[in-house]
Amino acid sequence: MMFWKEVKRVRKGEYGGEERVKGADGQLLVDVIKVRERWAEYFKNLLNEEDDREAEIVAVANEWRMPMLDENDRDIKKEEVRLAPRATKTGKAPGIDCCHVECLSKACLESHLEPLGILVLERQVLVSQKGDLDAKPPLRKKMKTEVKESSDASLWLNMAELYRSLDMWDVVCGIVQEKLGNIKPETCRALEAEAINNPTQAFVQYRTALRKEEWEEEPSLTEKRIWEDWYLNCAGMLGQWSEMEKFLEERFLKDHDGHVEVSRVWNVARPTSVILPAMIQSKLMNILDGSDNDGNLFEFIKASMEDTHHRLLMENTFPLQMAVLAVYQEKMPRAEVYLNSTMSHTLHAISQYSILTPKPLKATLRNAQLLTELDDFLKASKQAISDADPFKVKKSIETWKNRNVNTGDNPVLIQCLASYRDLYLHHLDNQIELIPEEFNQVMRDIKVATHRAVVESSLQNFNYHLADRHLRKLKVISNDPYSLAQFYFLMTENHMLRAKNNPFKSLQYLVEAWARFMGKVSTMPVLNEAAVDAQYLRLESLLCYSICEAIDEMGYEWAPDSQYMRILADKFPTPQSKETWYTELLKCSFNSLIKAVDLTENQMLDDVEPNESSHKKVYRTLAKYCDDCLEKWENRINSFEYSKYLVIATLKGMMVGDTDAQYHFPRLINLLEENPLLIDTFKSYAEKVPTWMFLLWLNHILIYIDKAPGPALQPLIENLANEYPQAVVYPFGVSVQQYNLTTKTGKLALPICNRVKSVLNRNPLFQEFISSTSLVVAPYIECKDALRSLVEVECGKEEIEAKLKVIEETLFKVNVRSTRRTSFERGEAYIKLDRMRKLALEAVNKSFGENFKKLNSMSVKDIKEQLKVLYSLFKPTQEDQQNLPRQLKSYSPWLASFQASKYPDILELPGQYSGLSKPLPEYHVKISSFDDNLLLMKSMRVPVRITVRGDDERDYKFLVKWGEDLRTDQRMEQAFALMNAIYSSSPLCSNLTSRPSLDTYQVIPLSVQVGLLQWVEATMPLKDFISDSYKANEMKAYDSARETFGRVRPWEPSEKTRAKDIVKIYGEVVNMIPWDILRRGFVKLASDSTGFFSLRSAFAVSYATLCISHWILGIGDRHCSNSLINLKTGCVVGIDFGHHFESATQVLPFPELMPFRLSPQIVNVFQPVGASGMLKQIMIAALGSLRNSRQLLISFLEAFVKEPTDDWINFVRMLQGSTDDGQVELYSNERIRLLKAKLNGINPAHITSWALKQNRSMKRQPRVLSSLLEVIAGSNKNDLRSQLDADQLTSCQQVDILLSLACDPNILGRTWIGWDSFL
Repeated sequence: MMFWKEVKRVRKGEYGGEERVKGADGQLLVDVIKVRERWAEYFKNLLNEEDDREAEIVAVANEWRMPMLDENDRDIKKEEVRLAPRATKTGKAPGIDCCHVECLSKACLESHLEPLGILVLERQVLVSQKGDLDAKPPLRKKMKTEVKESSDASLWLNMAELYRSLDMWDVVCGIVQEKLGNIKPETCRALEAEAINNPTQAFVQYRTALRKEEWEEEPSLTEKRIWEDWYLNCAGMLGQWSEMEKFLEERFLKDHDGHVEVSRVWNVARPTSVILPAMIQSKLMNILDGSDNDGNLFEFIKASMEDTHHRLLMENTFPLQMAVLAVYQEKMPRAEVYLNSTMSHTLHAISQYSILTPKPLKATLRNAQLLTELDDFLKASKQAISDADPFKVKKSIETWKNRNVNTGDNPVLIQCLASYRDLYLHHLDNQIELIPEEFNQVMRDIKVATHRAVVESSLQNFNYHLADRHLRKLKVISNDPYSLAQFYFLMTENHMLRAKNNPFKSLQYLVEAWARFMGKVSTMPVLNEAAVDAQYLRLESLLCYSICEAIDEMGYEWAPDSQYMRILADKFPTPQSKETWYTELLKCSFNSLIKAVDLTENQMLDDVEPNESSHKKVYRTLAKYCDDCLEKWENRINSFEYSKYLVIATLKGMMVGDTDAQYHFPRLINLLEENPLLIDTFKSYAEKVPTWMFLLWLNHILIYIDKAPGPALQPLIENLANEYPQAVVYPFGVSVQQYNLTTKTGKLALPICNRVKSVLNRNPLFQEFISSTSLVVAPYIECKDALRSLVEVECGKEEIEAKLKVIEETLFKVNVRSTRRTSFERGEAYIKLDRMRKLALEAVNKSFGENFKKLNSMSVKDIKEQLKVLYSLFKPTQEDQQNLPRQLKSYSPWLASFQASKYPDILELPGQYSGLSKPLPEYHVKISSFDDNLLLMKSMRVPVRITVRGDDERDYKFLVKWGEDLRTDQRMEQAFALMNAIYSSSPLCSNLTSRPSLDTYQVIPLSVQVGLLQWVEATMPLKDFISDSYKANEMKAYDSARETFGRVRPWEPSEKTRAKDIVKIYGEVVNMIPWDILRRGFVKLASDSTGFFSLRSAFAVSYATLCISHWILGIGDRHCSNSLINLKTGCVVGIDFGHHFESATQVLPFPELMPFRLSPQIVNVFQPVGASGMLKQIMIAALGSLRNSRQLLISFLEAFVKEPTDDWINFVRMLQGSTDDGQVELYSNERIRLLKAKLNGINPAHITSWALKQNRSMKRQPRVLSSLLEVIAGSNKNDLRSQLDADQLTSCQQVDILLSLACDPNILGRTWIGWDSFL
């Protein structure tokens, strides 16, 4: 483990050896003191003023302005910028410090300062585009024109290279698509293939483009370079080393006579960045694969060693490859020298990387396995020569069997790992004369395990070309029956993957797999082993299902008497028509998979130490298979049987602790509702599942207790209440109020509800906590809501009188004698009347008389008219909010005086039962007391922040929200958690800058009226974050812009409003505000340029994920106060989800037409790459992942239908004018239909148009509605929104339309002023 010893040595500060450096006169200095003095002299000259020029500082710390040189202290003219590159010697644009872009890029790549290099290049683009950074960036439409006209493709390409070095492929693709002008369709298709992790298709597209000779318009040199570089990258990923070597020779290394001269690589424009590494790697890999010749590589290296510059470059850039070649030539001492050099370079690289850009650091650390194994080999080689003891050698290399590849490893790394091991083992085999069979077996096991791991990793990453390459090697070394059977299984899986990627030959590949590979295994004795037989049956099942899909996709081209169908007929003699083929294949598929599961379970019982991961996998496979069949083949299968096994497989997965099965639990409830006959099956298996695993879906389960699935779910709730009462008490208390216990299923739920209540009532603190917390509200808010309820709810005169008396007793004439020292005691804030309650009390006495004597003579209609007058009195001013008390005792004396030591029962801090692991209540935080100081939010409903003191001596902050049904927020947060689980496991998200993820927080409804929200520390509302970044007098610019926008009032619908006028007004308002205020906020958070770069990258991934997740759920009203910025990470946290499922378009008087917020300040954070460049690929991956898991999402979100929240019912009232069950059900079903349409590829513009048509105010203005529908469709017929189909769009096409809608100034300019669309 030489590498890690070196790491420890450097960490301890042991730097052995002498430091040497050349003096100013060129003489070598060896004395330590003189060396240090020379370095001090060097840096003094370097960092101080030279040549009468001042150093320019770009993107450092909090300052983003570029100090101008004295002689250039004036505005730069656009013509100067355009002509400057032509005046340079090479015709290439220098950077702002007069350093050529290529030099800057290379220097940053070599020193691992990619973030700094990117920001410098971005600065150069901003300066060249705007002339001065204080200028306002043009609107989106103008910006597109400027990008297309940009001539500095070299700058963009170098920026892309820097992003590529950081493994930020999403941004690289964005730069190529958005910034390099009109790229060819082949490039677009290749980038789309890379976005969905399909290197094979990308490789084909790049190769097609490179081989094409005739173009209508010749591609740019920049685009050709991209083809070359990325073609080589894809070839390496696919293991196409011979093709890579041939391509390099044909394109770069041939002279005029057609002869290959390897030394010509030094004449290539960029030898060390791409071409030279590709040449050396391809030739080395071909040599290790047994190529007949070395491609003149050794001759090239020998010649390079004779040139000082070339030798330094080779030894510093490719020390590991040189070491492996030395091993190949059996020059072990030289290999050791190069290994030491490699370790030094690796340590140096690790020391230069920043933890803020972790991907390249992780990749470097992962590559350390290549070094440690080379070190192991060299030690083993010495032992083989000196001792000739194979057992010592065996000990050195035995650990390699367990050191295999990971699914997420770079494909080139895993190929090197396998090829290098083959080389090392071959040499050890030759060095030891008499090799014991035991040692031989170890070497064979290592080879088999290595190549099998490479194949499995390749298949999981859809890389069948690479799998093919290593399957050929695996076949040679698979000597025993078990290994041979595993080889044929992998060949089968590879053919199945080929079939998916080649629909025209899918049937051929699938039948060949069955006949050639599965057929051979079927005759092998090893099939009698349970594990092998289970694998065989699983693959047989998948083959049958895949053949069904292939036949279905062929449509009319399918022929029953084709060559491949005749082969299948030998196994299935019965089928005659396509329908009977479907039936027989699906039957075989289902039966085989059930047998495979049975065999796996029996093996689990026999094993002393059962492998739970394999059982999780087989249950997961069965569950997914049944779910897929129910979705696609429902009419051709026994739905009940498949549903039954889906329930069984999911619950068995939960039994063995599979979190994937746990996340699929809502789907089971959906099935129980569709078919109540499944209830007995569910109950028999659910009772074997650990109770805690149902905590994740506790709120979801409670919704269905009084409905059809109730009998299956009721025992779960009772068990949860007995084991975890602190988790059940709050959600049960909210849901039980919604139950209808008079129906047939409701009556069955009544006994269980009573038993659960009995369990929960054992701790009286629960209800006391809920009652006292409901008092932490501004009294005038409670009074206003009570009056509104009387106005809106249909009730008789007696009921109105009773409710008015309650209002009088609790809000007007509060008497605390009867409630003193109880949780119902109201504090000083209630006893002392505020301004509005005084006015209301006077109005009550005047309208209804003392003790409501006048009510008897008034009609219900007259009473409600007076109540409306009362309600209108509650118009709080800023002064009213300021006069509210800030002490907890002024609202709830019980909470303020609470001391846990006074009570025998305990009260846990809410929100500690995540359901992701078994809870340990004895270690949970208990509430000790409450801080008396409150923080009142500056919001219409004045939510209150309280501080809870835990028994762990820590403070926990929660926001108390009164008068809102927080079940909506709770369900949204749970939906986000489910989406996070989808993103974390989706292969589509594996190549992004970082995995998409949403920041979530706990929401705990205590009742329908009051609840707690976890206070998210170190966050700030987006609006405040922007406000804090204003410089002196800039706040006036915002006020002026808002005033101008308010004066014109472009958001008011009018059929006469022209798009041209809206865009002009909106542009003027936008340009009144400095363009980079939000960007400055992130600069202020960062300590240096890398910090800013990291914060912006995190913001990009977080915000792109947030936008897509919110669009799927139809979340609207995204004004600047409904998003929080995390001041530590730069991520975004969404809050307040009152408008969801397109309600912001349907019910607001000024309907929202944009899918999410992508206003100018947010867009400008990503300049000059732009929002499309930095967000688009992340959005495509996130949306694709959700579409692939649509059934799971839909099953969960149907909870809104089964238990409508108050918000949901209010939307029905606004749209339909009635809230009867039929209207609510109709509204709910329509929203679920929209959700399904989004996940199936509907045009997003059509969703917005549909929602707008439901808006009642728009229905009254048909001409205005018609004009707004035209705005949504796009300003011209060529607009993407109207050009694409209404449905069946790809994720990429949906994202293109979403970005178009979100950034359209004709839409943003029509948005209500409170949304601040110009900010």
